[in-house]
Amino acid sequence: MRKSWPAILIIVITFLTFAGVLGHEFLSWDDEILVTQNYLVRNFSPMIFWSYDPELYIPITLLSFQINYALFDLNPFWYHLTNLIIHISNALLVFWLSLMIIKKRYLAVFAALIFAVHPLNTEAVAWISARKELLSTFFMLSALITYVKTGDKRWMIVLSLILFVLAMMSKVTALVLPLILILYDQAQPKSENRNPKTYIPFLLLAGIFAVIAVVGKSIAVIQLTTTEMVLLAFRSTTFYLQKFLLPIKLSAIYGAPDPISIQNWEIIFSILIVALLITATCIFRKMKVAMFASGFAILTIAPSFMAYMKSDGISVAADRYAYMPSIGLAMLIVLIVSSIRKQDFVIFILVAVISSCMFLTIERNKVWATTEVLFQDIIKKNPTSHITHNNIGNMHLNNGDLRTALLYLEKAMELNPESPEVLVNMGVYYGKLGDYSASESYLNQAMEIHPTFAPAHFNKGGIHFQRREYRSAIESYKKAIESNRYYTSAIWQLARTYLKSGDQEMSRETYLGLLKFDESYKGRRAELDELIN
Repeated sequence: MRKSWPAILIIVITFLTFAGVLGHEFLSWDDEILVTQNYLVRNFSPMIFWSYDPELYIPITLLSFQINYALFDLNPFWYHLTNLIIHISNALLVFWLSLMIIKKRYLAVFAALIFAVHPLNTEAVAWISARKELLSTFFMLSALITYVKTGDKRWMIVLSLILFVLAMMSKVTALVLPLILILYDQAQPKSENRNPKTYIPFLLLAGIFAVIAVVGKSIAVIQLTTTEMVLLAFRSTTFYLQKFLLPIKLSAIYGAPDPISIQNWEIIFSILIVALLITATCIFRKMKVAMFASGFAILTIAPSFMAYMKSDGISVAADRYAYMPSIGLAMLIVLIVSSIRKQDFVIFILVAVISSCMFLTIERNKVWATTEVLFQDIIKKNPTSHITHNNIGNMHLNNGDLRTALLYLEKAMELNPESPEVLVNMGVYYGKLGDYSASESYLNQAMEIHPTFAPAHFNKGGIHFQRREYRSAIESYKKAIESNRYYTSAIWQLARTYLKSGDQEMSRETYLGLLKFDESYKGRRAELDELIN
């Protein structure tokens, strides 16, 4: 019982802190793309292993969603419970890793609890779509601990490699593991250092997945200059540190500093802070445990420097990206506090920190309850987020509240009149009013800005369909599918349009192709089903 109390304590406290998320809904913010409307998930398709999401390669994460769907359909309780179970498992792994690094059981417990209940990690746990962060961390920590425990057993190195691959297939940011392994070995006595050849297979696998990641992210990366990315890296590093130490005013979207220039005081201040941190690292470099914790945080945050481009423009940070780095920061906080000689005072401080984090996290959980609550929270903290106004407008469009939808869409247009997403929703708004000329005008503007934006072509096809201009509708739907070959709604409409135009053979062929992707369309239109019976 004495040996099991840390695990029991971590499980109970973590569960109580996040129990509120179990009653939350799916959100109209990636949950639809990844889960509720994802035919790959609903049909247990093996295509997850050669598909992006659309820009991340996350087949293991999608596999977990497939399992959820197969067992529990679309009941959000089970998806949230799965996230929470993975997070609790990660907290236990952090305890195990901290015990190996710090050596003191009570300090390892505190490190695990700070990680487990920190409000900065709420997004990764409470948002179903952020499961990739949880799974990637679980497999990476498992790979690291397995590597540490290998000794002379080669089969454990093989197991560590397998876990490493699973981590990168959950989310590729785990590719920094080889550097963490080197960092860990350097923190050990020289007599225990491994043969450098041990790192080679890890480095080769990391290289392969780095190429896979660049293929998916290439469009986002090239929209920033190298100088801008470096300057943002300084700012985001200090931003994450600031939010970890003082986790208030958390948001799902953080706008980038404007301008992204060396003349911006935020960036100048960030560069100075990073310089001070580097200086401190040099001074205290002989404190190997602290160096490992610091290095772990830096290495795991580094991949996020390639993810500044969002649908909302440029974001300086995202809470979920701090999930893995917070492990190193939690260990570092515990090490710093433990330098106080009085153990009772150390325990008092750490208990106060954990209690405060629990309170803030329980409050933060509420923000992720519904789409409306989340988006209103973003607007409150980031009122210039055009995409958030657009998302709320789109939500009201879908609910049929056109008057409220227009208010938000017009604000989004005011904030960013060249956003393809906003222009398409304005087109949808006027389409619902039956004003097809105005609708077409907005859709054309969207296509001028983003010629391959699939939703613009899809809705343009809808206008042609309503006008019975079937040949033009077919061309528009084809262009939408060319931009997104898995755009099932466009394939469905293409099949219907072929039938309306009198081309039964092409309609049948298109419909059969759709059913290979998503069988849920079968039975929606009797006239299409007759073609294949």
